[in-house]
Amino acid sequence: MIHIYHSDTIDVLPGLAPQTVQCVFTSPPYYGLRDYNLPPTNWPSLEYAPMAVPPSVHIPGCDTDCNHEWGNPIRAPWANGVAGPNGRQLNAPAGHQKTKQSGRYCLRCGGWQGCLGMEPDPLMFIGYLVSIFRLVWPLLRDDGCVWLNLGDSYAAGGNGGGGSFMAERAHKAWEHRADRRGYRKPPPGLKQKDLLGIPWRAALALQADGWYLRSDVIWAKPNAMPESVKDRPTKAHEYIFLLSKNETYSYNADAIAEPSFTTDRRPVGGSTGTLGPLNSRRRPQRQRALELAQQAGLTQLHFDAIRAAGITDTGKAAITQTGAGKNTEMVQQLAAEAKAVLKGYYREFLSKETRNRRSIWEYAARDQAARRNRRTIWRIAARGIREAHFATFPEELVELGLLASTRPGDTVLDLFSGSGTTLRVAERLGRHSIGIDLNPEYIDLQYKRTDGIQVHMEALL
Repeated sequence: MIHIYHSDTIDVLPGLAPQTVQCVFTSPPYYGLRDYNLPPTNWPSLEYAPMAVPPSVHIPGCDTDCNHEWGNPIRAPWANGVAGPNGRQLNAPAGHQKTKQSGRYCLRCGGWQGCLGMEPDPLMFIGYLVSIFRLVWPLLRDDGCVWLNLGDSYAAGGNGGGGSFMAERAHKAWEHRADRRGYRKPPPGLKQKDLLGIPWRAALALQADGWYLRSDVIWAKPNAMPESVKDRPTKAHEYIFLLSKNETYSYNADAIAEPSFTTDRRPVGGSTGTLGPLNSRRRPQRQRALELAQQAGLTQLHFDAIRAAGITDTGKAAITQTGAGKNTEMVQQLAAEAKAVLKGYYREFLSKETRNRRSIWEYAARDQAARRNRRTIWRIAARGIREAHFATFPEELVELGLLASTRPGDTVLDLFSGSGTTLRVAERLGRHSIGIDLNPEYIDLQYKRTDGIQVHMEALL
């Protein structure tokens, strides 16, 4: 079951049942990267510690009893237009003020009204993330965990991709500057062209707020977007932090184990061609087939039935075949059950190597012996989708997190569900999911990408 909420995350989370979420896999808006053209949020007052040692930071918030008098909007990080849901930079439509979505302060209570990621100070952005995850805490099961994907930004950079610009501190940053120049002044303590270090600042703030910071995963992108910079390397990675509520939590290392390598860097078992022979222990199709079989609890009878049925003895062939060559109804049923779970991967159990094995789990044990605990660098190519939501992460990335930290039937939460990738992967793996997003166009996109799946829509606006 998929629940999709069209609302603000901070409005939805307090209404969800406590201790029902096993895993959170989410990617908040990156600081200072782009405007999602969403209604602004009235952020509450909060206090948090940027790290375990420094004193706490107080962020003034919107007083619910205040008759707000909003000041002039602060210019947003983007300079040339707004980002549409297809990821392209659009020219501002007629009558649209470019400062509309950047945010503004209340002249009376000092509260901030704006979209997440558009704050004039990175400490505000991190504080709001901390406040959101305070709402997540009671929802997460005691043995649950969080996978948090964050990208970084640069102070006072140009209007380029990859999070390389941010909002100015306030209107004073524009004194004696022509507005058309797109000049942006870094916040106090930072210099122009500084890397802000947003992912680690956020991770350390969450750690100081009570979360266990268990791992930092490097999502390395072999097809990273090029940058025009010539005075630093092109950014080709993002961070994914693993957080938990307790010292011990549910984590299945075997589910995401990776192939072992010999000292000469060749895959164990040898390899020829792109994927290697069927008996190569690096072959991803074989590993995925074994994972699906283990998750579904398939028995040796299922594998024997697959071998007996072969490729054609289910479906239409099961009806048309006659005579001695036709398998029994029980064999056909077991083969159909296995093929429904394995889909195209069932062919992996028709190879000569598996046919010669007395038990498929002997085969799996041999495969497992050639694997090792997954390392913290995940080389996964960034992939777009036809609908071109500009902040999608690949399904392989989500799959690793969910396989390691959830079981079939568990509930997965995505606080900023965007194009619905987390929901899509959760359903494919037999998990329930909850997605929250404020943009109606992204809600439609999620529904399209989960077409045919049982979806419960919640409109809370």
